[in-house]
Amino acid sequence: MSPTALVRQVSNIFSLPEAVWEVSEILRQPEPNFAELEEVMLHDPGLTASILKLANSSFYSFPGKIDSLSKAMTIIGLRELKAIVIGTAVTRQFKDIASELVNMDVFWYHSVIRAILARSLAARCRCSNTERFFIAGLLSSIGKLIFFTQYPVQCADIIRRGKHSEAELVEAERAVFGFDYAELSAELLKEWKLPAEIWEMIAHQLNPLASHNQKLEASILHVALSVSSTIQPSVGHEILDVKTQISAAVLDAGVLEHLQLERDEIESMTQDALFQSMEILSILRPETMTIF
Repeated sequence: MSPTALVRQVSNIFSLPEAVWEVSEILRQPEPNFAELEEVMLHDPGLTASILKLANSSFYSFPGKIDSLSKAMTIIGLRELKAIVIGTAVTRQFKDIASELVNMDVFWYHSVIRAILARSLAARCRCSNTERFFIAGLLSSIGKLIFFTQYPVQCADIIRRGKHSEAELVEAERAVFGFDYAELSAELLKEWKLPAEIWEMIAHQLNPLASHNQKLEASILHVALSVSSTIQPSVGHEILDVKTQISAAVLDAGVLEHLQLERDEIESMTQDALFQSMEILSILRPETMTIF
């Protein structure tokens, strides 16, 4: 079995809704047609509601209420719009995975923190097109969900053997399947025809310095992944002790040197990501808020 073969095997199960394909196609044009874009999105009430909620959130801090989709799209911007459209669609895709294998609420909580932190790190490193980092962060672990749905017995066995840390899980995946979730995540996004600049950084997120074309991008995603996986949900929305929580994050010294990044900078950006994550999570996956 290879990542490509497994993705083809599940392509009919995990596919993006037609509305996402249509929105992506419109946004791919040099001069997207706003009227056509609005018409497509209005056919998906859930997507429309998510866009309006996002435009009215503190994430954008726009004065006054945004009550129309066209105005919301203007506020959010076309690139950011694509990120939220994909994010909203994907969080609806994976259901009915046994709780013994993964807590889906916590999975998406970590994914949203990773997405926000990746974008913040990208801005700090002066990368262009930072919304691609939001998408990459949000979807960088989606391969794990494919493993859980297609190979629940093998995954349960890996967990029973005490493989819980990121490094242990990756090692076990490679031993059992011949490849890891990062490779599988990248292959799925490639199948979904997302840009190579997104899936290539995901493919190299576990060993970013080995990448030839996406070393900077993969390094950013690597840091966001390492930090987000150590953060645990807080009951009652109390402020988390970020310094204590991310002290457990395994941050590659070579990656930090490549990014010229200090731990105190990461702590500050992580704290901001935690505050922003609550609102973004409530928009992308409202049911997840029950864990807080």
